[in-house]
Amino acid sequence: MATVQALERGIDLLEMVLQSSQGLSLNDLAQKLKVAPPTAFNLANTLISKGFLKKTGRPVCYHAGEKIADLHRPKSASTDYASFLDLREKIGAESLLVTKAIDGDALVKIRISVRRPSVVETPDRLVPSPYGFASSLCILAFLSGEEREIYRQRYPFTMYGPPMWESEHQLDQFLNQAATLGHCHPLLGNPARLAVPIWGNGNTLWGSLGASFDRSLTEKEIQATLQSMHQTATNTPALS
Repeated sequence: MATVQALERGIDLLEMVLQSSQGLSLNDLAQKLKVAPPTAFNLANTLISKGFLKKTGRPVCYHAGEKIADLHRPKSASTDYASFLDLREKIGAESLLVTKAIDGDALVKIRISVRRPSVVETPDRLVPSPYGFASSLCILAFLSGEEREIYRQRYPFTMYGPPMWESEHQLDQFLNQAATLGHCHPLLGNPARLAVPIWGNGNTLWGSLGASFDRSLTEKEIQATLQSMHQTATNTPALS
């Protein structure tokens, strides 16, 4: 079967970039494709012009572009996803989680990672650490008393609480403070973690928007980040 060499190389280039969590340099691309750097440069520029690649500077690396992310998104929800993609980039988070409160539990609906910044993951799985994630703690803080009790019966503190929390009383104090402040900032070591509630129709709790960082944040950075997160949580329609 006759093939188009330039197209084959372009597809190979895309596959290489998608398989790299850190992105690839021009020399990396040229070596892997076994072509001269100018040829790799022209292939990459063509894909950039179509939105399938993007280039970052210092050091120059090639990453998956927005068109690749579009392939992972249901068309009906692309606007919602775009706001979360923009937020992660704006606040410089290592990862962003959108978690839904469902039947007294916390279900991860969206995950965006700095390793694949233009890709929206939709894992639809329970938060792995019921009392260790800012996202699940935020949901727990804003659940009704009855729903909170269901959550705790499902995840007994004695089994899931230590070593993050010294006692159930300490956890309760944190949850009550989070509910008063309107956000969740667990001091469980680095990376820094923040979460804010997402409210649905009738002011009912839909879930939470959480962010984790690979560094500590100053108080000024925390406040600016929380403001951006609250704006996104408020202005983005709740997902199904």
